Amino acid sequence: MKQLKVKAERAKEAEAIRKGEFEKILTEKADKWNSEIQKRDTVIKEYKINTPLLNEAAKLKSVNPEQVKSLLSNQVRLNDNGDVEVIDASGSVKYNDDGKPVSVEQLVDGFLKENPHFVQATPATTNTKSSVSGTAQNQDFDLAKLDMNKPEHRQLYREAKAKGLV
Repeated sequence: MKQLKVKAERAKEAEAIRKGEFEKILTEKADKWNSEIQKRDTVIKEYKINTPLLNEAAKLKSVNPEQVKSLLSNQVRLNDNGDVEVIDASGSVKYNDDGKPVSVEQLVDGFLKENPHFVQATPATTNTKSSVSGTAQNQDFDLAKLDMNKPEHRQLYREAKAKGLV
């Protein structure tokens, strides 16, 4: 099927060359070439930009990784060498504190830290402390009742010290 299509295109080109329609042939070839390049650029962008954004958002437990990808995709581009660059609002490459270009992972991580409402809530465990109930316990905190040989009591002491109760 593909061979027949190629053969038909070549016959059409040969006929156009015979008629002297060189401009038409060049225009058609250029359009075909540009569409091929566009397809490949789309595949490369999907593979090098969208997939890493989506994977990192999912890895960091985003509520909706697809939405995070959509929000951040305009901050990532491919440079002339085909490498991924994270850019700022002015289109300049972003650099981290070490002077290295910001990676996609750092971009997603920073975004999710700045916007914690995009991150899934973690399930409560037996070790979870509630800040609501913590205030009532703080008023009843008694240093004399703590046994510093127990890790739980040492943890309570550290928390009390951090809150300025000790």
